[in-house]
Amino acid sequence: MGAIWFRGAEFVASLSEMIGFKTGLALSEERLHAILDDIDASLWPPSDDLEMRIRSESFEEVFVGVLHRLGAGPPRPMVSPIWEVERRNEDDPARLVVVQALGPQLQEFLTDALSMEQPPSGIDPSSFLAAAENSHGPIGREIGLELLEAINAYLFQSPFSRIRRVEWSDIRDLDELFRSEHLESRHGAYFDQRFVDFLDANFDDIDQINWRQFEGLAAEFFDRSGLRVALGPGRNDEGVDIRLWPSEGDTDDPGPAVTLVQCKRERRRIGKTIVKALWADVVQEDAKSGLIVTSSSFSPGARATRTARGYPIEEADRESLRKWIRSMRTPGSGFFLGE
Repeated sequence: MGAIWFRGAEFVASLSEMIGFKTGLALSEERLHAILDDIDASLWPPSDDLEMRIRSESFEEVFVGVLHRLGAGPPRPMVSPIWEVERRNEDDPARLVVVQALGPQLQEFLTDALSMEQPPSGIDPSSFLAAAENSHGPIGREIGLELLEAINAYLFQSPFSRIRRVEWSDIRDLDELFRSEHLESRHGAYFDQRFVDFLDANFDDIDQINWRQFEGLAAEFFDRSGLRVALGPGRNDEGVDIRLWPSEGDTDDPGPAVTLVQCKRERRRIGKTIVKALWADVVQEDAKSGLIVTSSSFSPGARATRTARGYPIEEADRESLRKWIRSMRTPGSGFFLGE
């Protein structure tokens, strides 16, 4: 492959623009610099005007590395989608035969599809999948889907393609996750999907996110779990951050909240005083239970007090948050599968 020449400032601007298009995230120069230092400290241009030469394949590797650190893909470029699917199925001779039969058919399908004008939503793969199933049965359809998903990943990883998994309607500054109380998003009811993906890849950064974003993260999980959610104002909420009800019931007057939630984004363990305070709120509001969502965990004293007094106060600890985020991340589907 060839090489690309950049001025230092052009390299940073081009990489930032491509990353923003694919992920929907705007990175500060400081954060991008830190990510590149983690990949290879020699990548950052020593000055804005200095000319630098980088091989095309090296630029792709850098691009994929940044995507990975933002929670938007695997750590290495995919060399060949068909080879990748062959490798996954190499221990199953029957499936491998199907992969080898469908690979050329997929290439022919894509060549024909891309030679015609396509609607904005992308390429409809249904005819390819139907032919695969007709020729090889259910396994043919499974392998066909694997091949399409691999093509999606390959095109998404390329800085030179305009294929992305989500058609982001705006660009969100990643630093807002850490500095802003603003929760409104076009890509989430309470918490931006791009922040979910970032935290999935950088979970320990949850300790530094803004306290209001932490509340939004919890509310987003409850909303996606099918509960009716009322997120408090954030300030002057008297200790109750979120109120929850089952999704069914009177929508105009749901009555007392079933569960009261308090969110604690902090490193220290939750003490018994916090458990007692939430229990008092549960009694005051005639709720059935309380839940403390924490980036830490309950202290032994808090657990002992809860057990001894029979408080219906549950704990969603750091590992619970990790599982919540993993369950909400953007799936690896994309352009050809109908997004």
